Amino acid sequence: MELVAPKSAVNTKREVVAPVVSDVRAEWDWVKHGVKEILRDQPTLTYRPEDVYASCIAGESHLITVEKSKFVVLKISTDEFSLERTMYLWLCWVAPEIRTGENIKEYIEYFRKLAVSENCKYLETGTTTKALGRLYTSIGMEVTSSTYRLEIGNNNNV
Repeated sequence: MELVAPKSAVNTKREVVAPVVSDVRAEWDWVKHGVKEILRDQPTLTYRPEDVYASCIAGESHLITVEKSKFVVLKISTDEFSLERTMYLWLCWVAPEIRTGENIKEYIEYFRKLAVSENCKYLETGTTTKALGRLYTSIGMEVTSSTYRLEIGNNNNV
């Protein structure tokens, strides 16, 4: 993948650094911390940090970094029926000291262009956080589905 820094990615606190495709082996020490934070904050997620690492090593996912302060792990999939490609922003993390709650706005155009360059028809992400859902719709994304889960076990939920 060839990445080009988006012109709209302006951070008023410092000069913008272009996102780069990174080797997970070289960045894992700090990326692992972010993955663990995501998993801690969203306990319904079922994967482990090692699964993220393995997915990147296997070429199933790609790590995009901005310095050692932001990262995105993305996946590209092809719909088995329509053959349309989708770029999915699987994990998005920003260091707490620079987190604004709106960091995606800085780079959405970048990911849009990257999706186009990879022949993707869609750019998707997901969240369990309502505030992030509102942010995503404010930048032009639309809700296409909601997932509801009922745990089936020894209790009689039904």
